[in-house]
Amino acid sequence: MNEADENRVAARLARFMTMLCVRNTQLETLHAGLTPFTRTGDHSDVFVEDADGRRIPWSEVSRIDDAEMRQLMHEIVNRL
Repeated sequence: MNEADENRVAARLARFMTMLCVRNTQLETLHAGLTPFTRTGDHSDVFVEDADGRRIPWSEVSRIDDAEMRQLMHEIVNRL
């Protein structure tokens, strides 16, 4: 098999593995929430207010906590 064929096979395998091992995981649940509206297009006008009253710019908000990330990585590793 020549190098071009190997690269094609590798690319196809990577897409298949991504579809089978990452799609329909906890990632879909994390992605299912509401997306905030932005007038600027870059979300610089979007803030999150937490329970302590802190106003956090959207660009600085962590959108996945450690427990969710750990669960997601375990699920993907197990599928792989």
